Amino acid sequence: MSQLRPQTTRSTDFLTQSLPKVFEPASFLNISRAVHFPVTIQPPFPSPTATWHNESYAAIDPSNPNLSQIGKTVIITGAGSGIGRATALAFAEASAAQLVLTERTESSLRETEKLLGDSKSDCMVFPVSATDETAMQNVAEQVDAWDVLVLAVAQISSPSSSGQDWWADYEMTVKAIVIASRAFVPSAKAGGALYTLAAGAAAVGPGD
Repeated sequence: MSQLRPQTTRSTDFLTQSLPKVFEPASFLNISRAVHFPVTIQPPFPSPTATWHNESYAAIDPSNPNLSQIGKTVIITGAGSGIGRATALAFAEASAAQLVLTERTESSLRETEKLLGDSKSDCMVFPVSATDETAMQNVAEQVDAWDVLVLAVAQISSPSSSGQDWWADYEMTVKAIVIASRAFVPSAKAGGALYTLAAGAAAVGPGD
């Protein structure tokens, strides 16, 4: 098994210099230009970085040659919308060789694929649930060795939701991370990078 390089992310950068070394909120704004995310975000807690950015800057721009992903295979869960989709677009702009996108809704995945347009990145889409252990293992077997794994699938219900809904949140936000890690980590290339974004959903309350 290849040695997986552990990643520590204290906040959010264009996926930290696999991608730069401090993961800052501006990266999400930068990589999500095509999906029209809000442009102003206030930290829900004291900022974990000295500077809190709400605008993009050159150091985290996917088109920055220093962040080139040429030759890399990138797997992204939850790639049918939101941060997952934006991350796929950013890696395509950074010239990743292959993008492997998973999402339970095929139509959403196809929309992401369409947004990639004339990207030079090869794209494989797998409409599977992140909580389906057998399906995720099948994806891992088809993909084989990879460089970057981004676990972006997440779900969180409102406080008034049923216990069943909250349990579904737990499975999607926690169990899915375990399933994906068990499926993909054994085939990581030397120096492979794993980024888990999904669990952050549990720390931020649902929208008003």
